[in-house]
Amino acid sequence: MLLKNVLSRASSPYLRQHANNPVHWQPWGVEAIQLAKELNRPIFLSIGYSTCHWCHVMERESFEDLEVASLLNEYYVSIKVDREERPDLDSVYMTACQILNGHGGWPCTLFLTHELEPFFAGTYIPKLSRGPKRPGLMDLLPALHQEWEQNPNEVASVATEVRERVQQFHQSQTHESFVTAMDDDCANAFVDSYDPTYGGFGQAPKFPTPQNLMFLMDYGEQKKVKSSQKMVKKTLKAMRCGGIYDHVGFGFHRYSTDRNWKVPHFEKMLNDQAFLLMAYSKAFAHYGKSLFKHTAYELIQFVHRELLSPDGLAFAAIDADSEGEEGKFYTWSHTEIRHRLSMKTSSVIEEIFHLRPEGNYLEEHTGYPNGTNILYMDDVPNEQAEMLGFKKKKLRALLEEVRQTLYDIRSQRKHPSIDTKLLTDWNAQWIYALSEAGRWLDDETLLATAEDRFAKLTEVARIETSAQKSTEGAPRSSATNRESYRFVHSIDTSSTPNDTQPYFATDILSLSLASCSLFETTFRGEYLTKALEWFEYTTRVFGDPDHGGITLAPQDQTPTLTHTKEWMDTATPSLNSLYGWMAFKCWRLTGNPKYRELYDQSLDIAHPMGSEYPNAAPWLLRAHTLDTTHPVEIIVAGPKDHPVLFQMLDIAREFRAKQPTLLVIHEENMDTIHAHCPFTQAINPGHEVQAMVCQHHTCSRPVQKPSQFFELCQQIYGAKD
Repeated sequence: MLLKNVLSRASSPYLRQHANNPVHWQPWGVEAIQLAKELNRPIFLSIGYSTCHWCHVMERESFEDLEVASLLNEYYVSIKVDREERPDLDSVYMTACQILNGHGGWPCTLFLTHELEPFFAGTYIPKLSRGPKRPGLMDLLPALHQEWEQNPNEVASVATEVRERVQQFHQSQTHESFVTAMDDDCANAFVDSYDPTYGGFGQAPKFPTPQNLMFLMDYGEQKKVKSSQKMVKKTLKAMRCGGIYDHVGFGFHRYSTDRNWKVPHFEKMLNDQAFLLMAYSKAFAHYGKSLFKHTAYELIQFVHRELLSPDGLAFAAIDADSEGEEGKFYTWSHTEIRHRLSMKTSSVIEEIFHLRPEGNYLEEHTGYPNGTNILYMDDVPNEQAEMLGFKKKKLRALLEEVRQTLYDIRSQRKHPSIDTKLLTDWNAQWIYALSEAGRWLDDETLLATAEDRFAKLTEVARIETSAQKSTEGAPRSSATNRESYRFVHSIDTSSTPNDTQPYFATDILSLSLASCSLFETTFRGEYLTKALEWFEYTTRVFGDPDHGGITLAPQDQTPTLTHTKEWMDTATPSLNSLYGWMAFKCWRLTGNPKYRELYDQSLDIAHPMGSEYPNAAPWLLRAHTLDTTHPVEIIVAGPKDHPVLFQMLDIAREFRAKQPTLLVIHEENMDTIHAHCPFTQAINPGHEVQAMVCQHHTCSRPVQKPSQFFELCQQIYGAKD
């Protein structure tokens, strides 16, 4: 049977990057799996993404190489998967890789049986062997094929064991006696792993992990723990000053390869920017530092300048490489700086950004400078002005002038490629971040932008399904067939979405979070309706009826090895951390006990994991901290445009760091809020504005004067610091 590379027809930019490889790549699907069975060959599975540096290295070294391609084409059916397009496959096979290999990463390289069970795995695998502990593909491919041919029982035994361990890993175990100190344990674990010298947690490599900082902000605020606040402020400042931040074009790179945030892994990803935007804007509201506010606005500027599609949505990522070299677009030679800037200016810039003639970019593997420089600072310019003989304002103006000059120079270089996938979940998370930033920064322009993007996203990502709603009493396994619509995961605005396109819990859950945030910032009732509808959709279609929580793929979809259920936060919050947080938000807004039950269940399920890894789910444990300290609902009711209503809102915003649930009831949203939030039904907006504070969804007597309302808030929260 004659095979050929068929990736030119793929929708994924990453898959199309491999369309000209001599490897006979196939996309994941029934046809490729059936082909492996017919040819009696194992499956060679390669999972990566288009902005992954080591994926590019492995392609150049091996997949473009005729010798490697010849072995793959003779002995295997080779399948390429885009991890961002198929997060379900990536999750389950990354777990398998970690089980077999001791660690994970991308590219993720696996050898599968016809039952799709891995029997060997690795990450980046070189073409040629580098000693007995680092076999290369030229040795590995024939050896594993020989093992497949001569020892099928042993291969099957290994594969079965891996499948069982993967299934065990993704299976929830509820804990009947929930321990109330989970957030204290989490905070203590962060104290133990905190780097007091450079900020962040652990050693190299260091990821920004904004969910850690969001947790510590809430924990420090609610429990008045100054050490938590100190960790947040130092880490946010260190990241903003470090090389992990792009000081010329803005935005954060994926992670730092060193402990002190100097040397980044240069790719930029949309979901990273989203959660970091939330962290910096929230930090400004908590601590009032202008650096955090400026960073938030720079993040927004970067995404809307570099990642915005013609349709107004955001592309997935920007590559780490350009011209075949990682970081080339972002680094500078000492000569180039000297040549393009005046002697006086360049000497100042060299001092601030640590530029050196030999370069300050130390290669990850050798530790020696490679002749180029990464821009990073030890401290913010304001703190360096006096040492450099400048007034603060003048130094800031000089740095902005230099930044614009360097940006113009850099714009003439060959740009890294952009992964032009439009992912529903990542776009929803960006909208969520814009809405949250609008609230934390008191910026109505950001809210308007978030609303506009939300309307566009829900228009192009939603499809009406052909399946009819089933009759009452249909079996649980047909849950998804009862839905009259769903959202696709990867959006192609040039074609009409259809029922065959994959979709995942992250898509509709992220939309629900975005809609909930838009309600909390605009108080438009339709956003609350959508948030609750989509959260219940998530529970109904993706909820695990036997073990609780939700799975990444629909419950009635036949899983690969097992349904994946993510509980541990990684670079960004995990699926079930977000799910538990949304259940908490629904409970706080509505007072409906069914949401409280789902929230409690999320905590109970997370407990066994938290016993071993106390800081595994900080995004979820934010909810626990808020729920056990000051669970307050503030209600302001009155005519929509009444000036006293705006005064009351200004007072409520003064206490926003305590994160009360705020409901504003007026003549336009009254019916919707009364329907969803029964505890508010006795509250009707009349001719006068009234405000009240509720605890456990039981409300105090209303007050009508802003001064009385302020005193009421102070009684609960204490005088502001």
